Formats: sequence, structure tokens, C-alpha cells
Amino acid sequence: QLEVKFAEMLGYAASERRVTLMADALNQFERTDRMIALSWLPDPLPANVRLLATAIPGAESEELSRRKGTRITTLPAFTAAEIVDVAKAVYACYHREPTAEVIAQLGAIPGKDGQPAAGNALWLTLALELLNLLDADDFAEAERDVTGTPEEKLHRLVLNRCRALPGTMEGLYGVFLGQVEKAAGRVE
Repeated sequence: QLEVKFAEMLGYAASERRVTLMADALNQFERTDRMIALSWLPDPLPANVRLLATAIPGAESEELSRRKGTRITTLPAFTAAEIVDVAKAVYACYHREPTAEVIAQLGAIPGKDGQPAAGNALWLTLALELLNLLDADDFAEAERDVTGTPEEKLHRLVLNRCRALPGTMEGLYGVFLGQVEKAAGRVE
């Protein structure tokens, strides 16, 4: 019933204007037959609907490729210049400017495949967010570093945090969830 209602509402919305559906990591949706087969997604999509989806190669991307009008594109890793642009954009949200040293350090962290982890858009964005969301404990740690100006201490702290970042999404999510637990408490 939910799938039928979704198709109805999607068709209604598309009759009024162009609709873009975005789905990230189809391969990480619930591992049921219906999700893997993408049966929840109307086939064909209404005329005024576009789907932008990401997935690693597998059952979901194969299923999607069988649909008429589908174009599969491999997303290239970020270039060094794009890494700089993304870093500047994320830091700008915090009214800061990333240092070349921090960007170089991020670019040097190897990913699971041996390529720079920063080439992955999700990894890079989450890593940059983590470097910008320091808390009181982090600043206390920076203060224990007795040499240098406050700015130099903070810079060293960010570089140390950067060097400690894992190169995999799973590892980075672990760091992120650790930060959330530290801020919000652990749910048992």
C-alpha cells in the first residue's frame, strides 16, 4: 500500500513540476528482496521525474541499469584542486579558512583502496566537519600543549586530529559516533 501511495504522490507532484529524487547508497538500504529489486521505485518513473542515486556495483546498481532510460556513471575521485575547493567550502560554513598543511594532511590519508581517502566526497566532507567541530575537551587538550600562541596550539591540535583520522568510511563513522556519544551521551 505504501509503494502504491508513493507512486501516486510522485505522479501527482510530477504533474505539477519537475521532481528530482535523490537516494544515496542504494546498496546500504535494508537488505530485503523488495529493496534490492528496487520494487518500491515506480517503473517506469513518471515523465517529469529524474532519479539521482548512488550505489557501489552490485545487485541494486544492476537492477537500476536494467530500467529503460537509466544512465550509469562512475563517479571519479576528487582531484587535488577539488579537495581544496571542498575544504574551503566546508570551512567557510564556520567562518574559517583551512590551512594548506591541513589540506595536504587530509590528502595524504590513504583509503581502503590505497587511493587518497579525500577523493571520496562523503569521507572528505565528514572529515572536514569533524575537524571543525572541536569541543571544550579538545580545547583543553590544546591548552596542555604549553608552547606557542593559542592559534599555533589550535593548529597543532587540528593537525593531530587530522593525522588520527581513519581512511575508511566505517572508521570515520566510528569517530563521528564517538563525538556524538561524547556530546549527547551513550544510549544503552
